[in-house]
Amino acid sequence: MKDSPADGTVLLFTPIAPMVLFPHVYDNLPYDPIRDFQPISQVGTFDLGVAVGAHVPARNLKELVFWLKSHPDQAAYGTPAAGSLPHFFAVLFARQAGLDLRHVAYKGNPQAITDLIGGHLPLFFTSTQDLVEAHKAGRIRVLATSGGARSPALPEVPTFTEGGYGIRGEGWYGIYAPAATPAALIAQLNRAVREAVGTPEFGKRLTALGVQPTGTSPEEFSRIQRADSELWGPVVKASGFKAE
Repeated sequence: MKDSPADGTVLLFTPIAPMVLFPHVYDNLPYDPIRDFQPISQVGTFDLGVAVGAHVPARNLKELVFWLKSHPDQAAYGTPAAGSLPHFFAVLFARQAGLDLRHVAYKGNPQAITDLIGGHLPLFFTSTQDLVEAHKAGRIRVLATSGGARSPALPEVPTFTEGGYGIRGEGWYGIYAPAATPAALIAQLNRAVREAVGTPEFGKRLTALGVQPTGTSPEEFSRIQRADSELWGPVVKASGFKAE
């Protein structure tokens, strides 16, 4: 992608991980997210949630932390994958709460949610949207979500900040062009993306996927990317995780 023609014919649509997390987890990344690409626009954001199974008595984060500290043999959490945003958000939460948690990395959500329901896993971090169905069915309990505001999918669930832990972590999707793309073309592409994201039909489709439509200027998107890299870099380092 970085070596594609800089004429707007080839663009990169990507989640947060390759542009923010990968530089901190891979020693020899074959691209530089800042040097090799130009941000066009963020498209939308999504938040994360932490859920517990019915066997865990906690009804909020404070009760969860107390229970985990009182039951160190149960102090484990699952995520959909090692090196994922949920993994590092869980590390951020554990540091904030003073917890020593063991990580159980799954390959996706289905088995982890099954284990959560079955009482084999105490808590699970993943995107909020992937927890909604089981939460609404009463099979698990989502205790908090990671955004700056409550998730539209679960408006009754408080944020981590509301729960007493001043942390926030959102994922996002965005569009990039090769670094040599002319500024006038970047501006033209940005207008097109923002117009599309702002339409009710497109917004409805994103919302159904658990993504809140945004649309930003290239400069704002660049600022978001850099700020997120500064946020997650120390967390990745503290986790000790390195991709093989």
